[in-house]
Amino acid sequence: MFLDFNLFNFSFRSSTQALIFSATGDRDSKVLLESLRNIHFHIVYFVIPSSYKKLSKNNDNFYMMEHKDLLTRCKSQASIWKNINGNSTVNVFECVADALESIKKIKGNSSVLVTGSLHLVGATLSIIDPNLNKD
Repeated sequence: MFLDFNLFNFSFRSSTQALIFSATGDRDSKVLLESLRNIHFHIVYFVIPSSYKKLSKNNDNFYMMEHKDLLTRCKSQASIWKNINGNSTVNVFECVADALESIKKIKGNSSVLVTGSLHLVGATLSIIDPNLNKD
């Protein structure tokens, strides 16, 4: 099934359009990003699909390697996006909270699309509404 993401453009013309993206596992990031090529995002954030940074001096080597691999994947996705659409400002962050903080600093209205991973969407929702998990 192919979604026409141009449908999302019509009501957001006067706002800054931002994309927060992360794809994990064996998903083909290029295929996912290609489907977004016709949306004119002003700013694109590639993030590790984690709500907050979890690095500390107590992290074990496995976690550190996983974190490094995820960050490398984000940088690779950023490179793919630059080849698809070189007009966007591209950022790579270590967590969703950093991307959301950056978006808060944008003057005026912002429209944000969060996509690529259910983990990413869940991490974003846990920041936007911390009470979601309470039940």
